[in-house]
Formats: sequence, structure tokens, C-alpha cells
Amino acid sequence: MCPEVLKSITQLVPEFKAMFRFKDLFPNKAGMDRRIELMAPMHLVAELTMPKIRTASEAAIWNKINEMRAIRSKNKSEEEKKRLETYKDRVMIRKLKALDSKLKNIDFDIYIEVQKVGTNITGNQNFYEIRNQRLLEVGILKQEIRIKKEGRSLLINMGGLTLNTFFAFSEIYRFVKTYAQTIKAYMSNFTIQTS
Repeated sequence: MCPEVLKSITQLVPEFKAMFRFKDLFPNKAGMDRRIELMAPMHLVAELTMPKIRTASEAAIWNKINEMRAIRSKNKSEEEKKRLETYKDRVMIRKLKALDSKLKNIDFDIYIEVQKVGTNITGNQNFYEIRNQRLLEVGILKQEIRIKKEGRSLLINMGGLTLNTFFAFSEIYRFVKTYAQTIKAYMSNFTIQTS
């Protein structure tokens, strides 16, 4: 519908309301003609597209959404990708700083000793020789798990593997991120030089 016609209709609304006292008519407020002018094309698009969407299954809609997301992510420029990456880093550092401040005055020592935890796998009933007999046993035997925090240091010891940190989580994240970027740059240069 022509926007000019819509504008004239909005100007007529108060007269109609005064004459016939239609309570379902929306009051003519300031800027209403502009709002109708902007919303009319969107309403037309919705009228044309909504019947198709209503008949589509939820799985089809999600597939289309994921397809459009993939197209959008592929079309991002290198600058946009870098900006998004730095934004994600800033968010992660902010979260880690909040975690550091919460754990600042908390010290704890958790020690768990596991004597034996296991599961047995038995044979299939259809095979006469091995039915209901133990075939395999998978488990953990005589293991120690220790998580100890004292000040800024955090010690994690699980099954003989030890991780000990001495700085705030945000600083460790920055270090790991920088180290990973250095290795990535080195590997890309190495592949260019060797090819």
C-alpha cells in the first residue's frame, strides 16, 4: 500500500474516533504516520514469508539458521576475525580476573585417595563359552588426587601428573595465548620455508 495513503488514514483516525467512538482504533500520536510508513513494508514481507515458515519443521528451521551462520562466519574479513578474537580474549580475561579476586583470600587442600574403582565387562549370553563370564576389567587402582591452593599458587596432582601455577589465572591465560600464537606463527613460517 502507498505510504501516502497510509499517512492520510492516520490523519483521519481522530475524526473517525470522535464520530463513531471506535475503541479498537489506535490513537493518532506524534510520528504515527512515519511509524506506519516504516512498518508497512515489514508487515508485507511477514505476510508473504510467514505461511512458509509456519509449515516448515523445527529441524528445517534450525538447519537454515546454522547454514546462514556458517555463511556469515565465512564471509568475515581478517580484521573482523581479529577484532572478535581480541573481544573474546578481553571477556575471558575479565572472567578470570573476577575468579582470581573471588579466590584471593581462600586457601584449601583437597586430598582424595582411590584404592580401587573399576568395571567388569561380561560376555554375551548368545555365546555359550563366554556368557556371563568376566572378559575385561577397566578401572583405577591406588591413585591419589590432590588439589591445593595457597595464596596465588595452585597445585593439581592427578595420577602422577602434576600442574603447579604461581600466578593469577588471567596472567597464565595471557602467557598461554601469546605462546600459542608464537608457535602458530613459527609453524606457518616453517611450512612456507620448507615448501
